[in-house]
Amino acid sequence: MAEMAVCASAGAKAVGTGKHWIADSGVMARVLAYARDLDIAVISHAEDGGLTAGA
Repeated sequence: MAEMAVCASAGAKAVGTGKHWIADSGVMARVLAYARDLDIAVISHAEDGGLTAGA
């Protein structure tokens, strides 16, 4: 999450999770709260590994 502040200070308007999903809801909540404080958007890979395992 520390890189989010670096990206925001460099002018980024959004950050993303890449090709992976964030499995822990608590971590995702912290990411969203931190992004809110930095006034940037979060682009999240919409996947639930519990539903797609082995697919």
